[in-house]
Amino acid sequence: MLFQLKLCIFIYFLSRNIVKGYSTNVECFDCIAKRNEKECIKEPNKEINCTSEKYCYVYVNENAIFVRGCFKNGDPFVESKEFCEKHPDKCSLCSDKSFCNGKAFFEEHCYNENYKVDEFPSVQSSKTCPIKSLNSLGCYHMEKNNSVTKGCMSDLDEATRLEYEVSEDCVVCHEEKCNMNVVRHRICYDCNEEPEANCAEPQEVTKTTDVSKKSSSCLVGIDKNGFTHRMWGTNEKHDMEKFPNGFTICYDDSCNNIIFPSGRLKCLQCQGDENCNDLKENLEPKVCEIYSSQDECYSYFDKERNTFRGCWSDRHESKKLCEQNDAKCIKCKESGCNKHQPSSANVCAIASAKFFISIAITISLLIRFT
Repeated sequence: MLFQLKLCIFIYFLSRNIVKGYSTNVECFDCIAKRNEKECIKEPNKEINCTSEKYCYVYVNENAIFVRGCFKNGDPFVESKEFCEKHPDKCSLCSDKSFCNGKAFFEEHCYNENYKVDEFPSVQSSKTCPIKSLNSLGCYHMEKNNSVTKGCMSDLDEATRLEYEVSEDCVVCHEEKCNMNVVRHRICYDCNEEPEANCAEPQEVTKTTDVSKKSSSCLVGIDKNGFTHRMWGTNEKHDMEKFPNGFTICYDDSCNNIIFPSGRLKCLQCQGDENCNDLKENLEPKVCEIYSSQDECYSYFDKERNTFRGCWSDRHESKKLCEQNDAKCIKCKESGCNKHQPSSANVCAIASAKFFISIAITISLLIRFT
């Protein structure tokens, strides 16, 4: 009987020690930091701790308040386990060992600048970014409307961060000061007096060039001879010298496929083929290849009644013949106006002939009666 009593007492104390040894209580770092304070964020102190029945946590919010603590009901920062599961970028729970919430976090550094695209600063300033997430938020380079903005993603509100992350105008990177020399992907139309294309007519220009390593802008300009060029911006002084008849710069991909200057004269352009004669096909007017503010459209009819149409600034042989044969040449100044048919020229020729005959008759009568 005595043996049995001793055995029961032994089993009782043994069971208490086993339960105590497998207690779920954990010790946790317990501290609060604001706006990148070094202690708590990087090097938490074990002497400042708390005891939790189950979980330790790390938490950060949009106000850059960083917290380490013990999870318990009614916690002012972490309202529930589900909150941490839903927002892993804001909250992390652990329970595998004491002081499991001691991971060191480090602030990011990004360049912080605002400038015009063509005014790249020789020196850029950087800043320390506030910690607002347990994950890296990174640096950004936003290029829009001829302006560049660089900075910390954590300086932006949450809605703006989401916008920047998907924007084609923005580059987000996650290395130290990685937004210093960002060059956005830039595609420009590329045409320079190509024999197979009229560079002035956007519909005829198909070649593009990736200019990301050369420029952040596209350009369309007119040189001293009136020819249109489509390329990329270099610098203002060079562009002004190369394009004395004007140029324009834009900052989106393929944005230089426009008519420049706007309102430029368009004429029907064809050289003696069947469509040119009867205009039965949908012959559309095109921008004149050589720019002239005094340009006109023309129609010319040769002795075989073939029709030639174009711009007065043209270099075609038919334009020269038109100059030499007023009776077979009709000019006009509105876009697409050169739709004249051979009969139109004949009427003009007859009218001109009648006019000169009447003049000759008048002169002869005056001579007779004087």
